Amino acid sequence: MRKLLWLLPNKTKINTGVYKYNIELINLLKKKKFIKVYHTGKIDSYIFTFISKFFFLPFFLLFNSKKFDCVVYPEEGFGFLSIFSYSKENTIIVHDFRKEFNKRNKIKILENIKQNYINFNFFFINKFKKIIVPSLHTKKLLIDNIKNIKKKIIIIPNIINIKKNSKSNNLKENIFFKKRKNEQILSVSSNETRKNISLILKIANKLNNINFIIIGNIKIKKKLPNLFIYKRLNQNELITFYNNSNMYLDVSLFEGFGRTSIEAQSFGLPVVCFDTPTNKEILLNSGNFIKKKFSLNEIINFIKSIKKNKKQMIKSKKNAFRFSKINIKNKFKKEIYDF
Repeated sequence: MRKLLWLLPNKTKINTGVYKYNIELINLLKKKKFIKVYHTGKIDSYIFTFISKFFFLPFFLLFNSKKFDCVVYPEEGFGFLSIFSYSKENTIIVHDFRKEFNKRNKIKILENIKQNYINFNFFFINKFKKIIVPSLHTKKLLIDNIKNIKKKIIIIPNIINIKKNSKSNNLKENIFFKKRKNEQILSVSSNETRKNISLILKIANKLNNINFIIIGNIKIKKKLPNLFIYKRLNQNELITFYNNSNMYLDVSLFEGFGRTSIEAQSFGLPVVCFDTPTNKEILLNSGNFIKKKFSLNEIINFIKSIKKNKKQMIKSKKNAFRFSKINIKNKFKKEIYDF
């Protein structure tokens, strides 16, 4: 049996897209491969995670990687660690390539530091035998920006595997929906520049008869009576919001895949988003696309025209099924089991 060492982010990051992507692949493979998982920390502490990733993990790889047929790196920020590996093979998962977007846009200082760190990691990309990406658009960006990489890239989309029968035990969320009869528009986001969070605030300010719910570590200066922010939710609580919302709004200007849009579709929600290459690739004709040239009033009128009805629910769920565990397993069987 082939032996894999699978590196993972800090264990407290189980609800992030990177963690979910990796764990779904591990769950598919663990019956056919021997997999040892190594978390870069198990405590929600930046310092502890930093020490684990930049000190403990390099030594672990130096002394243990030779025992494995392949080491799998969970995201592009782990690329530099390949220099410590003595495994026969190294495989890396690249979730997106945002270098060009960040070049063209004014980003925050911390985002700039992160981008420089990612750029450094991409110096090691050709050391990997295989590069796994979640979308064709990400593959194209890598080929356009990095030489001699095309033959190494393998596309395996995100697996969306949410148990719909889960219910939240959190009374706070249940009371929230019982008390408010207004429509609910849901977004999962962050303060990153590419997430374009300021647009949601502008839309919420105009549509004050609709409740806007943002899930994520968001910091805003202006508070609105119809805007509700939840920073930390477990999976069951997230499901409660998906089940009780009328629409999913994604105003991100760049994504490597757009996992939360498909999660929302699996609950039958209509998805409104920009017509970016990635969104058009993963949503096909099931998406409700905003043109980037639209004015704020045009975007608001477009949102008001989209309704959660039976036809839209069928369309959303049909597209979401393309990324279900069973469908990805069948369509990408060779790519998955070739780890």
